[in-house]
Amino acid sequence: MRKILPPLILSAVIVIVLRVLSLFSFEYSQLVYSAVSIVLLLGGSFILKIFAEKKTRLIRFFKLRFAKQKDIPIVFWMTLTVISGSFMLNILSLDLFSAMGLDIEGNMLAAYDTENMWFSLLTLAVIPAIFEELFFRGATMSVLSKEKTAATIFISATLFALAHGSLYLILSSFFAGIVFGITVYLTDSIYTSMLTHFLNNIMAYILFTYSNLLSDAGFDDMILFATVFIFLISVYGAIAVTAKRYKKELNENKPIINEGELIWERRKEKRSSKKS
Repeated sequence: MRKILPPLILSAVIVIVLRVLSLFSFEYSQLVYSAVSIVLLLGGSFILKIFAEKKTRLIRFFKLRFAKQKDIPIVFWMTLTVISGSFMLNILSLDLFSAMGLDIEGNMLAAYDTENMWFSLLTLAVIPAIFEELFFRGATMSVLSKEKTAATIFISATLFALAHGSLYLILSSFFAGIVFGITVYLTDSIYTSMLTHFLNNIMAYILFTYSNLLSDAGFDDMILFATVFIFLISVYGAIAVTAKRYKKELNENKPIINEGELIWERRKEKRSSKKS
């Protein structure tokens, strides 16, 4: 469990530096904040590389394997799951904290200037999706790879949630971290979780931008019911795709258990060698 300390300490440093930086408001502060977050996350990722096995290549350490066509269904269902699940958990968090008498900001995007759409998408969607995934799903999960898979995903998701430094986002961030971790585990590619993370942030940006308009039009209840429905369907789809992938891997790695199968496999090898 000593492997947990390096990512834990680095996560704490990242949170403290970014929290202190967020206290200052000046021209181009969002740009400076994003630049500092890139340096911290990328630098932290390479520091964690020191704690990995010496023979581990960078491509393997950061899981920079290109996604394959068979990964598309996983990305699709995981994206729907994280978007709908995070949305419901944010609503639950607001209700929970309100019932406890805590005054929590309902949307962390309110602190950002979202008038410039392209700049907002860069700082709120692109940069977090790339560099947070490199640190939390790439480097952190690689350092914790000797732990059980469930524990690795759980720890990385916990650090991911704590790194956001917000009570309002704690539940949705943890849930998102779990989904992103499962996505990387199933596809063995950081690019799939980056895409899922990016699409989730895009949807959060859209909902925040048009939330007042949708609320004034009376679509609140409709959106909530639709979200619950989409969540249930997406979870079913994610489980089905995962089970199908797992079953296929079991069949591919199925050991030969009798002499008849052994003879058949030898004949297949002879035929393939003759053809070649």
